[in-house]
Amino acid sequence: MKKIFFAALLCLCATVGSAKAFYGEPSCFVQYSSNNIIEQFRNEVALAQSQLPIDIGNGLTLTHVSYNNSTKTAVYLYRYNFDMPKPTPNEQKERKLATIHMLKASPQSKDMQILKAGVTFHYNYYDMNGNFMYSIKITPSDVR
Repeated sequence: MKKIFFAALLCLCATVGSAKAFYGEPSCFVQYSSNNIIEQFRNEVALAQSQLPIDIGNGLTLTHVSYNNSTKTAVYLYRYNFDMPKPTPNEQKERKLATIHMLKASPQSKDMQILKAGVTFHYNYYDMNGNFMYSIKITPSDVR
């Protein structure tokens, strides 16, 4: 069950709203400084790494997550579990906009607090054979 909660946290574009279930009420996170938010996030990423890969549903497996402190970037690697055509540039743009919309719909969520602390989320998607398909990057300025 713990793996399901990590998957919900780490698959932002698939399940943004489920972070509340993992972290509890969003307001409990507001009191921390940006440095505390980032430190807590780094610890959670380190713990999650030991539980990967995780089938997160919707035909995706989260295979890797990392955090680079010098660039303040969280990188997520997803693999499709079925044959899927590479999305067009327009479809990729729509997916990014949908992710931003989901984030903005929960302004007090932990994911938004992490973004407001200056962290960039970088999602890389691979086909079922491990070939790179596309990437989505969400920066703090995207959700302002």
